[in-house]
Amino acid sequence: MERDVPLRTDHLFRVASHSKTFTATAILQLAERRQLRLDDRAADHISWLDQPPFTAIAAVTLRELLAHGGGLLRDGDYWQLRFPFPATPDSLRDQLRDQASVLPPNTRFKYSNMGYSLLGLVVEHASGIPFRDYVRAHIVERIGLRNTAPDYVAERAADYAQGYTHTQLGLPRRPIDHVDTGAMSAATGFTSTAADLAAYFTAHCIGDDRLLSDTSKRRMQQPQWSPRDHEHYGLGMMLLDIGDRRLAGHTGGYPGHATKTWFDPAERFVVSVLTSSTDGPDLASGLLRLIDYCARLEPATPPAGVDPRSFGGRFLTLWGVYDIVPVGGRLLRIEPETNNPLDSLAELTIESATTARITKADGYTSPGEVMTFDFDAAETIARIRGESASSAWPQQAFERIFLGRERVAVPRQGE
Repeated sequence: MERDVPLRTDHLFRVASHSKTFTATAILQLAERRQLRLDDRAADHISWLDQPPFTAIAAVTLRELLAHGGGLLRDGDYWQLRFPFPATPDSLRDQLRDQASVLPPNTRFKYSNMGYSLLGLVVEHASGIPFRDYVRAHIVERIGLRNTAPDYVAERAADYAQGYTHTQLGLPRRPIDHVDTGAMSAATGFTSTAADLAAYFTAHCIGDDRLLSDTSKRRMQQPQWSPRDHEHYGLGMMLLDIGDRRLAGHTGGYPGHATKTWFDPAERFVVSVLTSSTDGPDLASGLLRLIDYCARLEPATPPAGVDPRSFGGRFLTLWGVYDIVPVGGRLLRIEPETNNPLDSLAELTIESATTARITKADGYTSPGEVMTFDFDAAETIARIRGESASSAWPQQAFERIFLGRERVAVPRQGE
């Protein structure tokens, strides 16, 4: 922001808890090669868990850790960037020393970055190589992810999207520095881009055997817990129900970056949205709700000679912004800045080359009324008159009318 650099699709992001899907993939790969079993105790691979004061979690299984059912401590205070992340397995052990176990294993869902950090040590023990080396060789390089790494890549510092603090309570944004997550890479350290994440999760779709068999992918995507309505957790995968679809993927929260990726494992499409602030909007879920809605629309037939695309665009009013989007021969009116665009969505039936009627909407969105589109000499939309004849304009026209003066007021007679 301070250098006025626009965000690009090749900017690197810290994708935080997306890291758990890579770690779970590594565990399932090792299970397929019989180098471990999902029902192994964590202590079978991390010897110090069998020693006091860690014996309370010694019997926790890999399956329970993968599903956040181990009852472990979630985190430490490093998320406020007051202290560094645990740099080594020894410092991770020290972090767990005072309160490793919080709840008995397998009693309820309890999200734990500590648990996934332990799974990184399991990958090292079972494979015989460092965790970061394993995921590079067996996941990142195997499917050609050029912009993905298991933690911060210092030599590519200039390629990272600058992250910022939130603006809640009117606070000003401040840039946040990137840090290496050390022994917690397996839980939260990964670097990636939206394009790489789309390619990676495509490899988790059914029928793609580059990383795992379909049996292992289904195991990862099978719900183990349902912590919220319409939300579940499998083995390293978050699951989200939208309409009749069950989507898999993960979210990530890192100081300065908020990230979400969801994919449909059967229909093989992925939506990944990465934002460079801790209060980034939930665009990914909104996009998926729109995709699901549009996929269920019956085709409509516009009047002869009328191209629905001529109505499309973004329009502003004093109350906000909405988009007119042509879909399947009809128009959708969408408010793009809401987390769930279906809440205020309206369907419009095209009646002529300049009019469309609101035929499906809630009672607040003027159902039954006609929206009139005024075109200029260049055949572009100059104004929309609709929703009780209230006007909306393209951005340039709106700025000219309202932002070219110090105050917005009703014009005096003759102005």
